[in-house]
Amino acid sequence: MIKYIPKFYTEIDESLIRYVRQLPLHQTYNDPQLKKILIKCHSKVEELFGVELIPTYCFLTKYKQGDELKIHRDRAACEYSVSMCIETNVRWPLHFQHPETRERAQVITQNTGDAVLYKGRDLSHWRRPLIAENGFQNQFFLHYVDANGEHTEQAGDYHMQEFMKTGDKKQYTLAKEKPI
Repeated sequence: MIKYIPKFYTEIDESLIRYVRQLPLHQTYNDPQLKKILIKCHSKVEELFGVELIPTYCFLTKYKQGDELKIHRDRAACEYSVSMCIETNVRWPLHFQHPETRERAQVITQNTGDAVLYKGRDLSHWRRPLIAENGFQNQFFLHYVDANGEHTEQAGDYHMQEFMKTGDKKQYTLAKEKPI
């Protein structure tokens, strides 16, 4: 299941864009200000998926020229995912494919405020290298699990917090696949 929602988050304004731009890291995990968006979008995401959900975590990646997103499926804490474009100056497609049939499911290009909702554990997804000179895309990921499903222990992403303390990577290896 893939849903493209134009203008999913209408509260992207200059203050949010400035905040994201000033973040010092290329990737940011569970930033306190951005986590408010994870919580604020919770009921809307539940409605769109038609499932009762528990928030797990949020993540921001500031992609730039030369970056790519390798083909993968997500870990247990990302059972239901939202990939939201905070700001971009390029047209940079997000590709999806079904891992069993290997059929390309969909290719989606986002503008600022647009979101793609998908089941990250079920669909392989990737972006090819961003080749536009001075191109960038600030992408925000909101992750949830089924409140009545098999991954409720991922609520609050406590396993990742433990990983960050211990460095034990065995639970976080992504399923690597080759694109079509």
